[in-house]
Amino acid sequence: MLTQTHWTYSSSVEIGDDLEQGDILKPSAELRELLQDVHHHFVDDKYVGFLVAAQSCDLVRRGGIPKAPYINLAVIRPLGSVVHKLIAQVYTPLQSGVYRQSQKR
Repeated sequence: MLTQTHWTYSSSVEIGDDLEQGDILKPSAELRELLQDVHHHFVDDKYVGFLVAAQSCDLVRRGGIPKAPYINLAVIRPLGSVVHKLIAQVYTPLQSGVYRQSQKR
């Protein structure tokens, strides 16, 4: 009986594998160097990763190159770096990071 792990749960990536939608890229020195050339705003240390947002079918290499002329990436930031800003959009803080108990829902 042949059993195969669904690709979603695969933890192994081989060099040469195609990127897929939903893949997370860790910012390595090589990736940062590439991003410096094509999108220098993404080189900031506040980004702890990048999520591949392009469709998998556009990323499959055919004849050595993918169909897509570029790869859509979404930046990943630590939740702690944005949570207070998000809360402050709903509640008025008394001071940075301090909110009224009466505003709790």
